[in-house]
Formats: sequence, structure tokens, C-alpha cells
Amino acid sequence: MPQHTAPQKNEPVIIREQANPYRDCIQGLANQPITVVRLLRDAVNENPVVARDRTFNVPEIHDIVGRLVENRPRVAIIAGAPDHPAHLLDRPQALMAAIRIWEQGGVPFLFHVPVICDGTAQNNIGQSYSLVSRNNTAAAVNITFEGHSYHAAYVIAGCDKSPAAVVAGLAAADLARAHRGDQAPVWAVFAPSHVLKGGEIPDGTRRLLNKIADDADHAGHDDLGGDIRENMRYILQCTSDEAFAGLLERARLIGVIDSATERRVLDELAAATCDLEGRHLCV
Repeated sequence: MPQHTAPQKNEPVIIREQANPYRDCIQGLANQPITVVRLLRDAVNENPVVARDRTFNVPEIHDIVGRLVENRPRVAIIAGAPDHPAHLLDRPQALMAAIRIWEQGGVPFLFHVPVICDGTAQNNIGQSYSLVSRNNTAAAVNITFEGHSYHAAYVIAGCDKSPAAVVAGLAAADLARAHRGDQAPVWAVFAPSHVLKGGEIPDGTRRLLNKIADDADHAGHDDLGGDIRENMRYILQCTSDEAFAGLLERARLIGVIDSATERRVLDELAAATCDLEGRHLCV
């Protein structure tokens, strides 16, 4: 098996393998270059850093065709689904990665995989699908990676299940290539998605929680009052919200608050946990 050594300076990276579906079959060569052009065009148009700090010229179709025929590294950027908070900012990261892959001599592609949020799935039928989603994601990665004959992956890793799922999908592709006798293995690098601080309890909600804790103390339930104050010490995220839900239910059951107050506090906490601009996202 030939060795894939690092090229000398200014020498293009070529994957040394006999089979090249983009050279040997015209259909892929006809289909895929436009996806690369669109990806890089979006990277320039949507990325203010590129526009402000340096000029990046989007390659012409024939430049991409040339790289594919040469068997330059075809790198799949694997991102998560934007309905998962931990993957909400994957797109700007993926677009920056696409530019760097092209600048380093490769050919970038982008695809997304489904990722189930455990927080969303908690305490409902969704939990029945949360763990099994790992197998679904692994299959999606394997099918897409093999189906489009990528060489390498730049993985934007998010919640706990998706990195393991992507590893499984890529490992299956690598095993299949070894079994077929393919000359090039699968390469991959994992980069963390955004992991930002949690939210903050609004001042008005904090005052109300303190009052509920005090009322619990006066009603002879200082254990509940202490638990509420303890939970207020932590950052606001979906798990601490869930703890508040249990504490507020206890307060309602012993008559410290009514159901309307319970609902009001829960709604205020939920609204403050995840910021629309991506500053405070639960992961």
C-alpha cells in the first residue's frame, strides 16, 4: 500500500490510489463541482471575517474539476442538525473550514446529519428514540461518506451521542475500504462545536424564587427552601431548569405556590435559557 506522506511546500496533496470515481466516471464529475462552488460562494458571502480580513476568490468550475481528476483530498465537512442547540452555529464554522480546505489544496463538501437533543427528548416519547438515533446518525455518515467517495472528514462534534455515531460511521467506511483493498484509508479530525455559557436567571424571576424559598422556610419546609437556593447558584441550562421543575412541583403540592405561579416561573426560566443570537446556548 503506498504511503501518503506530507507534500513539500507548494506541492499539491494527491491521494495515491488507483481508483478515482471522479476521473473514471463522468457523472460525479458533472454533478459535484457546483456544490463546491456554492459552498465556497456562501462562505465568502456569509462570512464577515473573510470579507474584512482577506480576499478569497471563489474557484471556477474547471478548477474544481481539475482537482477532482487529480484526486486531491475530498474532504467532507460533517455538521449537525440546526434543530439541536449545540449545532445552531455549525454553519459559520463549516463555511470557514471550507475555505481553509480549499486553500490547503483539498476539495470541500458539506453535509449534515440528524442529532437528537437529549434535553428535548427527556420525559416524553422522544426518550425512546434518543439512544437509537446514534445508530441512525452512524448509518447516515457511512452512507454519505461512501456514497460520494470522500477521503477525509472535518467533523463538527456536538452532543455526547453524535461524536460516537460519526466515529462509528467513519470506522465502518474505513473497514469496508480495507476489505475492498482500497489504497487510501479514511482520515478524520474532530472540532468542537460552540460550547457557550448557560443563561442567567432574570432578576424578577430570581426575586420570585427567593420569595418561594422564604415562604417554604416559614411553612416549615426549609429543606425545600434550601434546595431552591442551591439550584439558583448554578448556571441556567436545561438540566437546572428540570431541577427547578421538580422543586416548584414540591412547592405547589405543599401549598406554598399555586399552579399559575409554577407555570409562570417555568416559562420565565425557559425563555432565559437559550439566547436567539447564540450567546447563551444549552448544550
